[in-house]
Amino acid sequence: MKELTDLKGVGLTTIKALEELKIYNIYDLITYYPFRHNIIEKTKESDFEDKKDIIVDGICETVPNVFFFSRNKNKMTFKLNIGKKLVTISIFNRGFLKSKIKVGMGLTIIGKYDKKTNSITASDVLPYVFLSSFSV
Repeated sequence: MKELTDLKGVGLTTIKALEELKIYNIYDLITYYPFRHNIIEKTKESDFEDKKDIIVDGICETVPNVFFFSRNKNKMTFKLNIGKKLVTISIFNRGFLKSKIKVGMGLTIIGKYDKKTNSITASDVLPYVFLSSFSV
């Protein structure tokens, strides 16, 4: 068994996809190590760009509110003080965090900034962490 076509379930479509990854034979396949990572650095308030990924630290200023759309779908919102202004944070399907987030608590928010509404749609809310950058 030396050819990719000798593998069960590998047809023309799979061969084309593998060739796009520069995989032409079984040796290439077993030595191919895919990886994906993003380097996320904390973003200064002056560097916020509309619809861009950001990571920011701040202090929770309001009690989180949870709105339920259905039994398993919800949206939690709260205000975060990031220094010179308050930003609205929204995160979906994390209502269980409500009891853990307290007013005055330091938080690190990872998400996308919306300049028009001065809000961040968070993909993650973490207790404040002292990192300048890290890989995900």
